[in-house]
Amino acid sequence: MKLNEKENLFQAIFVIAIVVLKRHYGSALGEYENILFVFTAAIGLFIINWLLKRLDKNNVEMDMWEDKWDLVTILGYGLALLVLKWLHVTNIWVMVVVGVLIVGVNVVVKLKRREIKKNMDAR
Repeated sequence: MKLNEKENLFQAIFVIAIVVLKRHYGSALGEYENILFVFTAAIGLFIINWLLKRLDKNNVEMDMWEDKWDLVTILGYGLALLVLKWLHVTNIWVMVVVGVLIVGVNVVVKLKRREIKKNMDAR
């Protein structure tokens, strides 16, 4: 089984597990239920990705910067959800747009960094 397939399998199992837990125990979390769910999902998916990359025998070169940047992005999204909650924004589409913008910034920064790194290595 390839690394990508393993990652997809573990992440799917994790998402199913937290959805079931949210359904049964979510009401105990009160008004912060959705924020905690999204934040837990993001952190869990990141941890699964990080662990599988570390345990992969074929992965010789690892770029720790991208892992740290992904973690900062997840924390930023969690903070953004908390701020939206404090501002009493309950529209799910606003939360989705904020998430897409934060992930978009993450992707653009990574692509620019890779391009700059590639240009520096070519010199």
